[in-house]
Amino acid sequence: MARRPSPRFHARHSRNKPPHRRSYRARNWLSISRLRPILLLGVAIALIALQTKPELSNGVLSFAQSPDEKANIEQSAYYRDCAAARLAGAAPIYDGSPGYRAQLDRDDDGIACEPYRGK
Repeated sequence: MARRPSPRFHARHSRNKPPHRRSYRARNWLSISRLRPILLLGVAIALIALQTKPELSNGVLSFAQSPDEKANIEQSAYYRDCAAARLAGAAPIYDGSPGYRAQLDRDDDGIACEPYRGK
């Protein structure tokens, strides 16, 4: 004759029990209160990086410049041709940077005096 399980067994192993507090915490470990310090740390690192390396912010600021400011920056340096720009160590020249002209950008992609990669 088989033994019947005790009533305590069914109380401990029921499928309809509410989840235990530990399992609830395990599922919600990635909550807003835990993400806030990580987000603040990321913003602080980004601000420090922009202040210590101003060349990182050049790409961001080029969108905020007016066309007149952009033209003044581009005309602040002049290179007769790409050979002169390469000799000065300025090539490739990106749109919005000193020395950029549409005449030096043959394929009109915003990068003047880019290296030729033959086929």
